[in-house]
Amino acid sequence: MACSGLTGNFWGFFCLYAIPFGTLGGVPFLMPMYLGKLHFPNNKGLISGICLAGGGFGAFIYSLFIFAIVNPDNKKPSELGSDGNYYFAGET
Repeated sequence: MACSGLTGNFWGFFCLYAIPFGTLGGVPFLMPMYLGKLHFPNNKGLISGICLAGGGFGAFIYSLFIFAIVNPDNKKPSELGSDGNYYFAGET
């Protein structure tokens, strides 16, 4: 990821960031879906849905933990920046 940020053009960024992370983001779904379809040949759609829903639900739960770590006091952004976005105090 650091190398992709240092590239000076779009195609370098695309080759070092988009292709590897897109591919590696989808690979973990292949094995559970393959094995699920192998063991439940009559319910291939259900197994695919369960695998994909498990990945989405895991990301949802993980985001709650990350939010609790990053913002443990549940502070709200209060300062309005010149670009119209709200920021935390001292961030602008």
